[in-house]
Amino acid sequence: MKAIHYFIRRLTPLQTLLLGFLLLAAVGGLLLTLPMASQDGRFHSYLDALFMASSAVSTTGLGVFPLGGQYTLFGQLVMLVLIQIGGLGYMTLIAFITHLLGQRLSLHRTDLMTTSLAVPSRGEIRMFIQRVVQFTALFETVGALALTMYWWREFGFVRAFYMGWFHAISTFCTAGFSLFSDGFTAYRGDWVFGIIINTLSVVGAVGFFVLYEGTRYLRYLANHRTPPRISTHTRLALLMTVIMILSGTAVLLLVQSPSASYLSPALFQSLTAATTTGFNTVEINQLADTSLIVLMVLMFIGAPAGGTGGGIKATTFGVLLALLRAMLHGQTDVNLFKRRINESTILQSVSISITAVLWLVLSVIVLTATESAPFLTILFEAVSALGTVGLSMGLTADLSVWGKWIIIGSMMIGRIGPLGVAYALVRQGRMAYRYPQDDVFVG
Repeated sequence: MKAIHYFIRRLTPLQTLLLGFLLLAAVGGLLLTLPMASQDGRFHSYLDALFMASSAVSTTGLGVFPLGGQYTLFGQLVMLVLIQIGGLGYMTLIAFITHLLGQRLSLHRTDLMTTSLAVPSRGEIRMFIQRVVQFTALFETVGALALTMYWWREFGFVRAFYMGWFHAISTFCTAGFSLFSDGFTAYRGDWVFGIIINTLSVVGAVGFFVLYEGTRYLRYLANHRTPPRISTHTRLALLMTVIMILSGTAVLLLVQSPSASYLSPALFQSLTAATTTGFNTVEINQLADTSLIVLMVLMFIGAPAGGTGGGIKATTFGVLLALLRAMLHGQTDVNLFKRRINESTILQSVSISITAVLWLVLSVIVLTATESAPFLTILFEAVSALGTVGLSMGLTADLSVWGKWIIIGSMMIGRIGPLGVAYALVRQGRMAYRYPQDDVFVG
């Protein structure tokens, strides 16, 4: 035990985070191979079970087979627990339990929390953890009750209650797993259903820090006090989310069917891609190439940092756009909402994007060699996995062994973050010296 404790203590926070998610996926895969987890009562391939567990822990939603048609109640609950842990981050649960027991977080665990969540500051970490759990419980409960009422007449109370909780958790955690074999195509154009699912998707994706600041702002207004300034992160997160959803909806509406009847499906698919939730109300492989490209762009960018969504993060992309604007105007500072962005944040945004593109290119190269499918189908699958979205053109069920391993890797990289995984695999060490400066011609 001392050797294990010493080994864990020597790990960096990112390495511990990566190891924790890998162990969760491995254990979840073992549980899903058990006969009691499958409806046919037999042991199943560990690779397939690991794929499903990895997809749940990373809140992706890709599956080698339909969840509702493959797993028993036990198997579905295993998936649901993995989704919940993956959405919140296992360190959030550990920190919350530690708080309930009246204990203090160690410095190592505090570093893990700040790595896995957008925490305001070390001093506010305990209160922030409480708010994260409270937000999760509130929105998942309200969403579950709303879906229960919606499905009551169709499935009866007991079935509707279970389905309501399952899909509320899956939606808030932006996992995209559904108990319906064809997704939500049966509810295409249903505005009531769309409002419930879309609201849960957005509040889960925008990030706990945005919700934290939003509730604090409203509390100040309710007490007739002057609210503090909304942070640059929250402003950028909300702005980028709105822009992505509206622009995606406009393109899908124009390309697919410029009529009022298609507005709801276009909005749903744009929003589910931008928030990386991954549900579908239309057949993805039936969409036009232009629509597929737009969805891939939305999936690659993803949700804002600090939430349950994936992608390189909308806030990261927003910083890149601000950097481009500053360069075009010949400015040395990158400014957003009358605030100067830290140079380390800019460098991190560039590094995240480059790392994500490099892994995407590498995974697509391998997949084109191992899979017998059109290039656009392979590219869509790779982007969906890296963005932890879960939308697919139908390739997932037909993946080869090598293809499954590549997609598993992409999903885990997407959950931890491309740059985070790179940091975890390559130990950081500061150089005690600097080389002479020189120029390189670029552009």
